[in-house]
Amino acid sequence: MAQHDPQAHLSDASTIETDVASSVQKALETNGRIGAAWLDGVSRISRELTDFTGDRWRTDLETFDQICSCRNPMNLFYIQLDFTQRFLQAYLDEAAKLTKLAVESGLECTEPAGGPASGEQTARPDTKTSGAAQADAS
Repeated sequence: MAQHDPQAHLSDASTIETDVASSVQKALETNGRIGAAWLDGVSRISRELTDFTGDRWRTDLETFDQICSCRNPMNLFYIQLDFTQRFLQAYLDEAAKLTKLAVESGLECTEPAGGPASGEQTARPDTKTSGAAQADAS
């Protein structure tokens, strides 16, 4: 009958325990970095929304003052037209800013976990190539 060495089992258990503890420590550090990157991104988006809202309020109040002091229907039309054009452009610009911030934040959240900052290439679709050309290439 073969004899079992109890010390060998203790050594194996100790190695496994050390490996698990190391893995848990790395996971906690990575999650901490991801959480910090996420909070930073949320903070930037929140600041942008706050700034945009303040700018919109100021513009709306300025337009309201112009409307209240307007004495000519044709001028009123131009005030409204100008407001509408600036309004639409402001919201289009803001949507682009928020989209850019959200994408940047998402990329920053993946960097600590082996994303773009660690040198890993991120697969991105080629928007210049048509679907048929992509199918022919594969």
